[in-house]
Amino acid sequence: MFLFLRRSPPRSGRLASAALTARLCSSSSSAPAATAVPGWLLDPPPAPELVPPLLAVVGRPNVGKSTLFNRLSRADQRKTALRQPALVSPNAGTTRDRLEYDCEWDGFAFRVQDTGGVVGLEAGERARSRLEGAVEEQVREAVRLAGAVLFMVDGKAGVTGADEELARALRRVDKPVLLAVNKIDSPLRQREDLAEFWGLGLGEPHPLSALGGAGSGDLLSRAVDVLRELPPTHAPPPRAPAAHAHHTYHDADDDDDDAAATTRPHGDMAGEGGAHPDALSSTSALKVAVVGQPNAGKSSLLNFLLGEERLVVDEAPGTTRDPISVPLSWQGERLLVADTAGIRRRAAGGKSREDLDRMAVVRAQQTLEHCHVALLLVDATAGLRKQDLAIAERLVRHGKSCVLVGNKADLLDERGWRAFEEEVQQALPMMHYAPLVRCSAVRGDGVGEAMGHVLEAGRWRRERLHKKTLNTVLQEAQMVRPLPLSKTRGAQKIKHVLQADTEAPTFVLHMNRKVSLHPADVRYLENSIRAQWPFTATPLRLVFEAPPPSARSPERMRAREAEPRWQSVKREREKRARFGTGAPDDAGGSAGAGGGARRQRRAR
Repeated sequence: MFLFLRRSPPRSGRLASAALTARLCSSSSSAPAATAVPGWLLDPPPAPELVPPLLAVVGRPNVGKSTLFNRLSRADQRKTALRQPALVSPNAGTTRDRLEYDCEWDGFAFRVQDTGGVVGLEAGERARSRLEGAVEEQVREAVRLAGAVLFMVDGKAGVTGADEELARALRRVDKPVLLAVNKIDSPLRQREDLAEFWGLGLGEPHPLSALGGAGSGDLLSRAVDVLRELPPTHAPPPRAPAAHAHHTYHDADDDDDDAAATTRPHGDMAGEGGAHPDALSSTSALKVAVVGQPNAGKSSLLNFLLGEERLVVDEAPGTTRDPISVPLSWQGERLLVADTAGIRRRAAGGKSREDLDRMAVVRAQQTLEHCHVALLLVDATAGLRKQDLAIAERLVRHGKSCVLVGNKADLLDERGWRAFEEEVQQALPMMHYAPLVRCSAVRGDGVGEAMGHVLEAGRWRRERLHKKTLNTVLQEAQMVRPLPLSKTRGAQKIKHVLQADTEAPTFVLHMNRKVSLHPADVRYLENSIRAQWPFTATPLRLVFEAPPPSARSPERMRAREAEPRWQSVKREREKRARFGTGAPDDAGGSAGAGGGARRQRRAR
């Protein structure tokens, strides 16, 4: 039993506090400057933020919890692509982690949390596995944090031993519990189907069809009535990021300060033009996706960032299935961090691989395509694999900022890490802009450095360069190294440059003619921009636009000379029919006849 004791405030609390403050201020005037009044005494911390109450959905496996969760949180799933519906399948144990979305009913906002299925222990049954124990631990945490619990059972299967065991545990919880009987599709048999569920001792059972929606309105109204009576819920205090400052592999305090001073976006360069609807604004949360192969340590990294065992971690590959997006505050920046399932090849595992695993990979790829910054975790002990290269190519193709994280680096010595660095440089030349961080997600080494690169990448994705300064930089680069001459089109020059209003940094270079540049020349122009604005961990897109060729330009003249005879004859006939020219026809007629015929028709 836990006893929560509260000390009663003194009668003259305000007077005593004012007297204490005045006495400290008076003593500080005569004392040295180092003994000033601390800021926390004069300026107390703000009151904790209120959050909507939480409704936890619990039950045994395969009773329809995720189906109901998707129906309740459908509005919140449309807000951002990182919040996807929970995976639903006929296989038991599909959901393993806790998914939490916002919901609103009858003008009342609350949070709903989906949990994994609880496996009951009956006589003669096998013991719980390690993975099932971790899932049940997540269910206990959800019940502890929730203001009310929604207990779901299967109306077709009836009361099982697992239902009785879980109901017995919920009766000992000092929180309101709602009993929902799912898969009741026929209203005529509700009385017969609900009779046996009164024996669980949790009050009136509510009939429900999570798939069809029947009875969900009455259940939500009852849940809202219960949640309205709960006291206000305060948000937990955010974890201070300074706790990770000492988790590094090298002394980089001075280097980080210098790098922050040199790579911080320039204030006079921002604010050029309006923002694209898909662009990352200064007020929106930065979307971060943790991607990689199975067993790379993605869930362990997110657990360390949150300071709790928020996600299920197991040695078996493919533990994470649903993309779990969690809000996080890091050094004053609002982040939405999403953990994803391990991305494997489509043919991996053969026919024995579950379709559910393939669906999880598709969800992970969709999350990757809608994020702003990606943390690509690579097992440093195993080195780069073919699938790591495929994930990196997908990030480059979609223009996502990326931070390479060599996880499990605590198992490598210095020689092994240097070999891994050389392997990354040789295998990923297209990601030359992505920093490589030596990290250990379990111990927390290098996590602060990786998150620092994430914040820098988010600032540079919001950056909008000034048009005049951008053109000056590229004109100087063109003077130092002129673009090569074309064999048939003469000199290639940049007329002016604009930054496109897109989510990924894109620069449109307007040329004097159609260009065909070597990749080395394109890389030189990109490096010229990065020399002035680093764009940390962020790819740059250069788009070359040429003016449309005129009617008598050499390009069009050469194209006409190369076309077949029948095309030129057809074009001349169409021209005569349209304008009535007097040039003789190939068939021996006169082109003026067409014009005379038109004049005769007008006269009639």
